Amino acid sequence: MNIHRREIGGLQVVELPGDPKQGTIVLFHGFGADAMDLFPLSNVYKGPTWIFPQAPLQVQFMPGYVGRAWFPIDMEVLSKSHRENSFEDIASAFPPDLTQVSSIANRFVDQLDTPRSKLVLGGFSQGAILAVETMLSSMIRCGGLLIFSGTYLESLRWKPKIHPHANTHFFQSHGMHDPLLPLRKAEELEKLLLEGGLHGRLHTFQGGHEIPPSILSKLSLFLQSLFAFA
Repeated sequence: MNIHRREIGGLQVVELPGDPKQGTIVLFHGFGADAMDLFPLSNVYKGPTWIFPQAPLQVQFMPGYVGRAWFPIDMEVLSKSHRENSFEDIASAFPPDLTQVSSIANRFVDQLDTPRSKLVLGGFSQGAILAVETMLSSMIRCGGLLIFSGTYLESLRWKPKIHPHANTHFFQSHGMHDPLLPLRKAEELEKLLLEGGLHGRLHTFQGGHEIPPSILSKLSLFLQSLFAFA
């Protein structure tokens, strides 16, 4: 396997080169993970280049364990929301504005050798939030959107930015028993995307904050269809 580690647009990345004519899939990892965390997803579909950027922030969960993050998250707020079965204040766990980190992501995207029309953006958890924010912060449509265990945050004001991205195809998955980001907020995100004219659906599964094998098989079919005419 021809894996490259290099810097693109100020971010360290893990890259699995593919056919330039097919395009590129970029996946942003979740809170506390690193660039290798989502790398196994590259086994789902061969053809395009896969790129896994590493977040610039360091987060320490416990002595001796340091992960990476795209932006700060108040994990205690998320845990409290789950314990009390009340998700009204979930947005307070996240920054009210992601302009700075989306600028970093867009600078990275602009340095790729792939036009946005052939670029599929995606991520897991906070990486999924960043993927949506990065897509919507540009007026240029991307080639597709992958959302694993993401959420809808009204504070980010996505609704007014959605319509220029009509007809973009998206794939979304979420666990029915996610202990951190509730399914209801994922359903709100799906509604936003569909009302904005995007094409896709939310795939739910019996599980939590994860990407199970059942979702990988559905993802494979989605990518086959998406890249069929690349």
